[in-house]
Amino acid sequence: MWILVDEVDKAELLNCRQQVQPFCHDLFGVPEDILERGYYNGTLFRFPLRNTSHDRGHPWIPCCPEKIRTQLFETLGAEADSVLLFLNHVERVELYVKSEADCHARLVRRISIGSRSLPVVQQRRKEFQEGWNSGRSTVLCFPVTIQVSRCVADTDAIQTEEHSWVVSLCRIGNDEQRNVEEIISSLKVLPTGGVALPLYVSSESGDLKLPLNDQPNGQVFSFLRLPLADQNPTGLHAHVHAYFVLDHSRRNLKWPSATHDLSGVTDAAHRWNIFLKRVLLPQAMVALAEFITTAQGIVDDEKSQTLTSLTFTNYRAYFLSVLMPNPSHVSSQWKVLEELFYQKISDKEVFFHSCEQHEHNWVKAFDD
Repeated sequence: MWILVDEVDKAELLNCRQQVQPFCHDLFGVPEDILERGYYNGTLFRFPLRNTSHDRGHPWIPCCPEKIRTQLFETLGAEADSVLLFLNHVERVELYVKSEADCHARLVRRISIGSRSLPVVQQRRKEFQEGWNSGRSTVLCFPVTIQVSRCVADTDAIQTEEHSWVVSLCRIGNDEQRNVEEIISSLKVLPTGGVALPLYVSSESGDLKLPLNDQPNGQVFSFLRLPLADQNPTGLHAHVHAYFVLDHSRRNLKWPSATHDLSGVTDAAHRWNIFLKRVLLPQAMVALAEFITTAQGIVDDEKSQTLTSLTFTNYRAYFLSVLMPNPSHVSSQWKVLEELFYQKISDKEVFFHSCEQHEHNWVKAFDD
């Protein structure tokens, strides 16, 4: 890493301008004399791709830059609707392509938080970050719309979809951290996480697409999504995010063997991931369920009638049915979250009951 205000770094960069030259482009707002100025309001990352194979079994062999680039772009496309959900500051990701024959870079994909939900997301993220010093448990919920735009092949036309979500962010307070304080210190982890539930996808034509109850597709995040599994790794519809400890492959959570009694686990990484599933994530899921039943603005008036006709019921009730885990779908590693979620939610008014005897339609699980 080079820091422009550092004289040693600056001297090195002056001798290898080719490291900076690709960024000197109107697209990034980087002036040609950036090194002489010694200032840029941002951070630049460069990831050169290999032109030849090497001896360590690279997954792309024979090494082909065009193939690598295509696969990287396809990976971003697969994650487009969810890549911004759990990040602390990023609001937009844009992907441009520029060949040697092109005069200008061409936009091929844009992922951004929708303009109408952006102020709410910015405020909630700010509140969540500012709450770290309080020492108290905090859960914040909010709706967010992710706009995904892509360039149609061989044209300049842009197609856009809007993906609507509800998100909860959770931080565990000092009192609940006492049993894992040593783990937090030794592993350098944070008691933070969240849950995100997809509500619907809206096309440019106005068509709405809902998630299907019998097709869970929840993924595991540690700020960004872990590499896509061949099948749904959790059995949940919602995405789950936390400061997990991962194995050496960076693809899976560290977790005890299937035959290991969780109450007797001593490994610090295993204990931490168990703590997140037992303490943090159930709180985040329950808060999200309550938010869906009561919050204003998760669906605008224009779409509410369409959603009611599509779901044949109260659309909030439909979203809740999607959030609630189906025990037959949940994988064994995530059973602990499912069980604790249902324990905690049983005394919450999040069950829809259309009966004239009740003053309102949301009741507890065991209300008469």
